[in-house]
Amino acid sequence: MRQKKIPLLVALPLFLIIWLAVAQAYQSPERIVQDMIEKVQTGTGQELDLPQEDIETVRAFFQYASDQHLDSPVVEIKQLSRTQNEAQVGVSFHTVEYGTDNTIKAIHDGNLLFTLQKRTGLAWSVTEMKILKKMKKNTAP
Repeated sequence: MRQKKIPLLVALPLFLIIWLAVAQAYQSPERIVQDMIEKVQTGTGQELDLPQEDIETVRAFFQYASDQHLDSPVVEIKQLSRTQNEAQVGVSFHTVEYGTDNTIKAIHDGNLLFTLQKRTGLAWSVTEMKILKKMKKNTAP
């Protein structure tokens, strides 16, 4: 009987550690911002706990590419800083404009900065969003 308890005593803490690691990765500040941007892009952003102005700002970054007849922008998300209760996540948007000879004519890009606060346990929420650089055309040399 004692030998059956030992694997259980080892497996239970191991399972708990794995579960916490997966839960933390799923609820990371980067993941929260990524999910929010995907919802705005797909048109389901109305359910987000964000000011409508912020939702419209993110939407405008995608709309810019559409208005310029470009491919949808590539979105790169990176955590820039983090303390125990606050994190900042940078989001870069960029798309490439090609000339008639298939060379790069211009790169269009922009950046947003999200500040998140830890609510409880592993849960984060966006408290502020800033435009660091509006989407604009940068002509290639």
